[in-house]
Amino acid sequence: MRTDADAFPPRRRWSSRTVTGSAAELHLLDDFADRTLVLRVPSSRAVVLGSAQDASDVDADRAAALGLEVARRRSGGGAVFVDPVDSIWIDAWIPRADPLWVDDVSTSMLWLGRAYAAVLADDVGAGSGIDVATGAFEAGEHGRSICFLSTAPGEVVVRNGALGTDRGGPATGKVVGISQRRDRRGARLQSVLYRRWDPRRWAVFGDAALARALGEVDVHPVDVEPADLIARLVAHLNAAG
Repeated sequence: MRTDADAFPPRRRWSSRTVTGSAAELHLLDDFADRTLVLRVPSSRAVVLGSAQDASDVDADRAAALGLEVARRRSGGGAVFVDPVDSIWIDAWIPRADPLWVDDVSTSMLWLGRAYAAVLADDVGAGSGIDVATGAFEAGEHGRSICFLSTAPGEVVVRNGALGTDRGGPATGKVVGISQRRDRRGARLQSVLYRRWDPRRWAVFGDAALARALGEVDVHPVDVEPADLIARLVAHLNAAG
């Protein structure tokens, strides 16, 4: 006999946790049972290479002189810089059976980008035109080496014009970078945004063209408290169902 519980199964809920450690330790793939947001706080500044990125992009001696750990993640894209204070690194884990799972990788990060855009709209400012990229991946000349020089569908950007009047205009800065790692168990969507940005702190590229490109990275910082941001994301995602 069917019951009300059968007809209306319990809503999936998001939980959150905070973990600390080196960037290398924090990039180990976690296996959670259900929807989980994880605020990852690195113990020191680090430059994190994408899974397929050439390690020679980074001058190891220069990184050591700047006190930067060099780590590698299992998801794709270019280098990301993480800092205990100046960046916010949040991972979202969903199991493969989750309704949010999308087989098409070109659209599978949109739900997370839309959540970020919703909760950060007031912090970025309506006049900045916060938006979620939905077009094809755009790497440009150096986007495969430096994450914030590329734009992937689902990432959060600001555009020319006020929100709602020119959403189709060109991106003028990336707010949230997102990459993902998928396997038979589920998907781990890794995201980072910056509270403050100074490219001189990340001058680790030996190649002159990459070094110049780093100075041209168009980051749109958002000064929010990490604990407040993850709490807002949990509340928004739980309200959305």
